[in-house]
Order: sequence, then C-alpha cells, then structure tokens
Amino acid sequence: MSYMEATLRPQPRLDIKWLKTILETLFHSQDTLINTWNNLITDGELTGYFSVGLLNSAGVTAKQGEFGKYYCGQRVLTCTCCDGICGPHSGCNCQPCQKLDAEESTQNVPKEESIPNMDVLLEKWAWEPQPNLDQLLQGIFSLNHEQKQLCSEAANSTLSLTRLHYRLTILKRYFIALNRIPHTVQYEHTLVSTNTAVDGKPLNKLQAKNQPLDPTAGLARVGSRAALNFSFAFLRRAWRMGEDVDLCNELLNESLDAMRMLPPATLFERNDVSPVWLEVVERSSKFLRQVVNGDVTSGRQYCNVPIEDQHTSLNLLLEFALQKGTLSSTLDMVLLLLSLWDKRAHINDNRSPMEDASAPLLPFIRRFAEIEPEKSVSSNKNENEDGSCSTKVFLDLLELPEDDTYEVDLRQAAVCIMAHLDRLAAPHIPPLSFNKSSHFYNGQRVFGWGWFYRLVGTGPQNCEALSELTVKQIRCSERGILILTCAGKVYYMYYTSETQCPQVIEALKEKEVVKIAAYTEGKHFMALTANSEVYSWGNGDGGRLGHGDTSFKDEPTLIQALEGKDIVDIECGATYSAAISANGHLYTWGRGNYGRLGHGTFDDCLVPTVVTALTGQHIVKVACGSGDAHTLCVNASGKVYSWGDGDYGKLGRGGSEGSKVPRLIEKLQNVEIKEVYCGVQFTVAISKEGKLYSWGKGEGWRLGHSTEEHVRVPELVEALQDKNVVSVCLGTAHVLALTDDGEVYGWGKNENRQICDSSELYIHTPRLIEPLKGQKIVGISCGPTQSFAWTDINSFKPKTSLPFVIDLNEHTFRYIDQLLESVIANNTPSTQDRECLAVAALNLLQLQLHSIVTNQVDPIKIGLPPSSKLLANLKVQAVHLASASNVLPMVQAAAQAVLQTGWSVLLPTANGRAGALSSLLMNADLEPKMCHSGHRFMIDLLVWSLMADGGLETALNEALVADISELANADINFEQSSTHVSIPLLYLIRQLIRNSSTVTLKQLNSMSKSPQKLSPSPSLELLQRFQRLLIGKIYSENTDSRDAAETLLAKYLMYFTYHATIILDSAYEVALQGSRHFYWVLQVLRKDVIGILLPELIVSLILLERDLPNFLTVMNWLAVFNDLLR
Repeated sequence: MSYMEATLRPQPRLDIKWLKTILETLFHSQDTLINTWNNLITDGELTGYFSVGLLNSAGVTAKQGEFGKYYCGQRVLTCTCCDGICGPHSGCNCQPCQKLDAEESTQNVPKEESIPNMDVLLEKWAWEPQPNLDQLLQGIFSLNHEQKQLCSEAANSTLSLTRLHYRLTILKRYFIALNRIPHTVQYEHTLVSTNTAVDGKPLNKLQAKNQPLDPTAGLARVGSRAALNFSFAFLRRAWRMGEDVDLCNELLNESLDAMRMLPPATLFERNDVSPVWLEVVERSSKFLRQVVNGDVTSGRQYCNVPIEDQHTSLNLLLEFALQKGTLSSTLDMVLLLLSLWDKRAHINDNRSPMEDASAPLLPFIRRFAEIEPEKSVSSNKNENEDGSCSTKVFLDLLELPEDDTYEVDLRQAAVCIMAHLDRLAAPHIPPLSFNKSSHFYNGQRVFGWGWFYRLVGTGPQNCEALSELTVKQIRCSERGILILTCAGKVYYMYYTSETQCPQVIEALKEKEVVKIAAYTEGKHFMALTANSEVYSWGNGDGGRLGHGDTSFKDEPTLIQALEGKDIVDIECGATYSAAISANGHLYTWGRGNYGRLGHGTFDDCLVPTVVTALTGQHIVKVACGSGDAHTLCVNASGKVYSWGDGDYGKLGRGGSEGSKVPRLIEKLQNVEIKEVYCGVQFTVAISKEGKLYSWGKGEGWRLGHSTEEHVRVPELVEALQDKNVVSVCLGTAHVLALTDDGEVYGWGKNENRQICDSSELYIHTPRLIEPLKGQKIVGISCGPTQSFAWTDINSFKPKTSLPFVIDLNEHTFRYIDQLLESVIANNTPSTQDRECLAVAALNLLQLQLHSIVTNQVDPIKIGLPPSSKLLANLKVQAVHLASASNVLPMVQAAAQAVLQTGWSVLLPTANGRAGALSSLLMNADLEPKMCHSGHRFMIDLLVWSLMADGGLETALNEALVADISELANADINFEQSSTHVSIPLLYLIRQLIRNSSTVTLKQLNSMSKSPQKLSPSPSLELLQRFQRLLIGKIYSENTDSRDAAETLLAKYLMYFTYHATIILDSAYEVALQGSRHFYWVLQVLRKDVIGILLPELIVSLILLERDLPNFLTVMNWLAVFNDLLR
C-alpha cells in the first residue's frame, strides 16, 4: 500500500494546534515538512498500512478486535463493567471507541469492480476462441489502465511528488481547521468595556461629603483649618511687611525637615490615610504653589517673598508629591519646574519668582533616586532592550554635587525626575511585536513532569495545550486530569494521551463552572457552577456520585439533593464526596467504611447527608482521603476536626484508633488553620501564618520531616518554617508545596521523577524545584506519579495603580499631553533634554495604555471617551512622533511602541483604522514615502490592528455576501457603516500588494541593509491571512459562497501575478550582476510575496483543482501564471 492511499482523519481537538502551524516553513525546510507529516501520523490523524490502531477522541490508541470492534484497554473510561472485559473479543463500551465503531461502519463502502489483468486475458484467449470486439475493447482498456498505474507509480516514487503530496495533505488539514474555527484569538483584538475599578482612584467631592465623619475627626479638621489659616496669614503678613524673616524661614524649614523624615508614598493608599491629613496636604500645596509662582498677595498688596523661602516652598511642594506617590502629582511637579524655568528664561519681570532658573533641589533628587522599582511583571523581557535608552544614558552620566545647597537648573531637575520615572516604569513595560497582540497574550505557563505517555523524568515541561486554555484549576484523578479554565469551561485529558489535547466536557459547555473536584486515586468527578449547582459523573460505586444509586454516569449529572442548598465548596475522596453550604453545613456521601462520612456508622450513603455531629460549627474547608479513608474539616475559627480510619495516627490525636464522628484535634487548638489535605495514610495542614504541619504515615519521607517515623500528632515541617506556604497538593506518595513568592518545594517518592529530575528514589526533606524558580507559580496539582504547576493568567498584566508608575485618571493623560506638546512645539535643535523628556513621557503613556488594555478598563471611566479632545491630541502627537521624518530614532521608537500598545484606545473603531489606512494608501507620492520607516510603520500598524480586530474576516464575509462585480469596481469613496466594519476589501488588497512590490523593488536595488534583518511585514501577513481565508471559503462545505469566493480569487490572482512578474523580472536583472547580488536576491525574495505567498498559493490551487469538481471555471488559472513562468 502506498502513502498516497493513507486516510486523513482530522480530529477537532487538534484544530487549534493546526491553526498555529507556520505553513510557509513547509516550503523552505524539508525537515519541517517531514516532521509535520510525521506529526499527522503520530497524532493519529493520518492512518494507513503503517498504523497499529486508531486514536480515539480521548487521545488513546484503540485497536480493532477480532469482531471488528475497537478497544482502547482503558477499561474504566465509562463503566465498571469494562474492567477485565475491554479487549479484542468484546470491544470497548467507552464512547470514544464506540465513535470509532460508528465511523468504521459508515466507511465500509463496497469496493469498485476490479479490472482484469491483461496477462490473464491473453492466457485466456490462447486456449479459447478468438476474442470478439467487446473483449478486444476490454483488453485495450486493461492495457491503458496498466499503463496509467505504471506511470502513477513511477511519478509517486519521485521525491518532488512525494513532497507535493505531503504539502497537499497538510494544507488540506489546515483548511479543515480554518473552516471549523474561522475566528481565532490570534486574530481578534477588541477592547471590552467593563466596570473594572481603578485602584487608588480618589473619591469625588460628592462622595467625600457624603461620608460620615466621627466627632474626633471633625474636631481635628476644624483645628487643622484654623492652624493652616493662621500660618498662611502669618507668612503673608511677614512677607508683605518684611518682618520676622528668620521666623518664616525657620517655620518652612522645620516643615521640610519633618517631611524628609517620612518614607516616600505614605499617602499613596488614600483609603488608609486620615481625610484630615489629606486636606492639610491639599490646602498646603495650593498655598505653596502660589508662593513658588509669585502669586502671594495680602489684601490687595503683593508680597515680596524672599528667594530662600521660595526655594524651601518649592522643595516642600516636591516632597508633598513624593508623599502622594502618584504619577499625576509627580508629572504636575515636572510641568511646574519647566514652567518656572521657561518663565525666567523668556520673561524679564521684577516679579519673577527666582533670581535665576535654579534651586537647591539635590536632597529631593537624591531621595527620588533611592526609590527602587517594583519587581518586573514581565519575566521574559529582554534586559538588554533598554541598555541604550536615552534616559538610562542620562542617569548613568549624571554626577550630582556633594553640597546639598548647590542650586540645580530647574529644567535639568525636571529631566532628571522624568528619567527616574522612566526607570521605575521600565520593568512593567512588556516587549512588543507586530506578530502577537499584547492584549491577548496571556503569558501563562503550565508545567507538567513525572510519568506521562512517552515522557518520563525530563523535569518540568511547558504543556502548551494546557497553557492555551488559561488554567484556573487542575485536579488530578487516577487516570487523567480535570481542568477548569478562567472562562468557566471544564476539560479532561488522560495521562496516556499520545497528544496533549484536552477534551471539553460537552455537558458543561453552557455552564459557568467555578470549581472542580477529583482525587488522586479517584474515578469520579464533581463540578460546582456559579449558581451553586453541583454536577457529578464517573464511577458511582458506593453512591459516591450522590444520585441515590451506584450506577456509572457518562456525563455530568446534577445532584438533585443539593439543589437549593447554596453550595460553596466541593471535594472528592477516592470513593466518597463532600460539599459545604454557605451557612457552614457539611454534607458527605459515598462509601462509609471506617466511618469516613462522619455519620456515626460504617454504612454507605447514596445521597448527600448533613454531618449532624458538626451542628453549630460553621465549616469552611473539608478534605477527603483515599481508600483507607479519613476526613478532616476546618471551622470558621480555624479549629480542625478529624474522623475515619486512624491507622498511623493520621487523625492527629496521638493514637491509631479511628472515629465514626468528627473529633477536635487538640494539638492544633492554639493554631488557626486555614487549609487541610488528606493523602494516602497521612495528613497536611496550613496555618493562617503559612506554617506547614504534617502527621501520619512517615514511610517514603512523605511527611517532610527529618526521619521516616510515623507521626501521630501534627508536627511543624521545620524545613519550611521560614516560608509562607499558601497551597499544598498530595500525590500517592509525594507532596508539593507552594509559597507566597511563587516557589515550589517537593518531597517524598521520586521514582518517576515527579518531584525533580534526579536519580534519587526519595527526596527526604522539602527541596526547591529549581527549573520553576522565577516562574511566579500560582497553582500546583499532583497526580499519582505526576506533578503540575502553572503561572498567573497574564505575566504581562500590570496593576491599575502603582506608585510613581501607573495612575489611570484624566490628570495623568493631560499632563503627559502637555509634556509632549512642549516637546513638539519647541523648534529648537534636538537636545538630550528634549529627547529624555519625550522618551520618558511616551514610555509612561505606553504603560498607562497597556494597563487600560490588559485590565479591560473602560476609557470613558477615566476621562478618555472616543470623542474627547484630549484623546485626539494624544493620538495626533503619538502619530506625528512615530511617523515624521525629522524625529530622533529613540523618540520615534517610543512613539511607535505607544501606538502598538494602545491603538485600541487611540483608534477604538475598525472603521477609523480602515479609513486611516486607506488615506495612507491613496497618496499619489506613495512610492518615495514607502522608503521612509515611519510611513511604513503606520501602514504596518493599521494593517496589524485590522487583522487583530477581526476586521479582515468581517470584510471578507461582507464581500462574499455583496455583489462581487459591484465590489470589484467600487472606488475608494466607500460608505462606512456605524454598526460594523466596512473595509474596501479589493482596493485594500490591491494596494497592499502594490506596496509590498514597491518595498521589494527598493530592497532589490539597495544592498545596504543586512539580509539577516529582513523580516515579513504585517502587510504581508494580512495578505497571507486573506489568501488562506479566501481559499478556506472555497474549500468549505458551504456551497452558497463558493461561487462568490472563486470570483474574488480570480481577481486576486490577476493582481498578484502582475506584481509578482514585475518583481521576478527585476530580481533576474539584479541577480545577473554577480554571485553577491544573486545571494542578496534570494534573501529578499524569501521574505517577500514570492517566498511567502506564491508557493502556498500554487499548492492550494492544486489542492482545490484535485478535490473540487468544476473549480474556477470562469478562468484558466494555469494560464494566469504564464508570464510568471516564462
């Protein structure tokens, strides 16, 4: 059997994987092509003579038995009767195998009648009468058939046709996935308006007035106002009269000394600060600003404030900003310093606030320089990115005088403050790329290690298929893992799955699940929904599912007995289950031996039943155990109760006797416990302070103590006593512990290297898992011999409020706008000061926009509605600095980063972005402009944003619905809809092809750029996406839009081949100039439409011609490529 006779069995669980495949590498790397083909076989999607079985929908290989039935050997996938029966004789009762049986029955079509061999006919005619005319015709037909077979076999044996077949099959698989999942998160990027609260946002005046004030605070407010009014009046009178100068100076200096004794940002958490103190700061700041600006009056007379007092007042103002700790207050001070400097530099007025534009600000600058940046939320950020940043260079070269009385130039002081703000913000700014949307890049990593199919003892490995789900919770069972995503969806994956492709639990797809439960040795599962419904499924022995019987449940089934109980927590043991209601009642059901249910008997319980022995206790946590079961619970006061089997002292009461009812663990009475865990013959508890206690069976070092001795009362795990443990998970004989700083420690059995990649059979005491160090782990889970850990949902997600760094309010954006306006309006030659101010302001703006986008903050709520003048100003200034030709490279790069990060805020509608792109493409002088990097950046940005926003898919769907002939002839004056994206698709595609052609021709004739730096632009990526979507529409089963798509494809082929021919003609002329030019041409074409789009387009057309009857009858598509091939 030939590979040509292999059968493609596309499995939906692998569709997302295929949409991430980089198809262009199939044409540039033979190794990639072969590996991708082999992956098809490994994943069970390509079957033939080489297959040992078929992969079922659970990812497990199923073989065909003696009677044609498939069996996977998993036995307990769906029912207990499979134990010992699942095999070649009777097949398998599991749904994945039954689906294979159904698929096999539909494919058993009768074979075509075979054509007789010519040798057989000649042998027959040699001994029989001479053949008649029909027999002769049959002989000719047989000869023709044999010749065709020989030609086909000869052709199929060639390397080129083998590779073509590989590519055709892979592209077919890709288009099947594309039609199943037409809109992927990789291409969607929308800003969701939510009611996200902004941390640290000050209360408005109305809210402040309505808040009740206790009498003591009211008295303090009256006193503070009186004191301030007296102080201000005294200073005004003294300055006006010229009296008590020393006393005024002493008063201000004592205030300044007191402020400098405070650490920075003491007022940042406004909710924790007395409103009286906040009012004092605001009133004082207002008065001091008048002093600094020279606007102090007493009655109608001007007060001549001494220069020393003005300097002290300015320092006090800066200290107040330092105590507030907000970005807006600091930017306000920067603008004040620039204003004072500008006023003195340009206005000769005897009321000027300073004799010169300087002041003794060194103590403040030193205090500001001592502020350390918070730890980066972007662990993957390249530390060398900012190595040559202008603000960093400024700070590195800055030398401050030792004398604190030295007067610093006010503009230089403002630049220094901005440079330090940029330093504090730098760790929180993520790396950007046109290739990935920062909004949807979740940054989560899920690691798995231990025993898996074809993976043993390699240390923590990134499980990409799990990372893509944005994991919230993982619970391990005997044979696989149950996964809860942040979207409330539940998935399941077997340890023995040959591919990492979790299966969604279909019955829960429409439910919002908030918690899942399973046990390491268990065969059943539970799920809790947002409306307090509890579902269970799996093995029902002993009534553990809670449905009143012992039957197996294939699908999640609602536990009727818990309806209306307002359940808030669920847990599974090996053979029983538990749930906690909002009013603190504990329910248990399932196997009752050893008294594990706490009902005072050893009987099984088929429905959830309240543990009456705990009446009066408000239970908040419960832990269920293994087959030799014991159970623990924690009440609201942190007291721990235990019951069930008492072997090895695992109940924690000093002996081995069991109990049928809950009893208090006296050893923990003086410790407030917040979490408990039941393992196999041992127990673990975490205190409120993060201390870890363990007791029970010590064999295999599972307790984390220094010996293997059994421990019959709770004992502190000394190796972790200096750590704050926040979570623990238990395997069959190993334990993982997670600390508050994201470190993971493990101990116990390491036979399958489920703790660390070491040959040690046991890890005696808690050991840090080094490969996870620095990964900021937030969750852990243990299987029987497996371990899992995962990071936060978004490693690049900043907070909505950070001291000196993030301050999402209108004032912040207004101050940044004023800074940028001052930089742009200044027509003096570029200086280091201007560059530092511009770069720092743009970086701060980028971080604010990044926080808005990633936290899904509604811009309207922070004063940035789409129609606001402030937003328009910010957009205009960012676009100017990003695209103008006379902008310094670092400033331009910072402005481009702003647009890449915040385009969804600055250009919130797809129509607006499409219109801006069209205006760029319509310029008559486009070709010379395309040589300018800023212009190319704006086109790339708008193209990228349209792809990310799903605008391309929408435009294509609209084009297929509309009259194609009218759309093709539509000019650029298109009508934009207010309700959906309206992009002039054909015009846009035609112009993008022309732009790409222009850039390529320019590169071919200029060899100044290094070949290694050439990379595909977003315009090419959009064309590639359009090409794939269009071919996918033709290849889909929807015949209604196929004719329209073929007409659109014909137009696209005409545009494409015209410009491709021009490029190849020019490339040929350049390549003839020498070997160096030939190499350069190859490098340019590899990253152009010729290298990226053309090979994929031709193979896709062959695929359509082969698989679709009457494909593209409106034109001879082969003839379109004649000029290209000549």
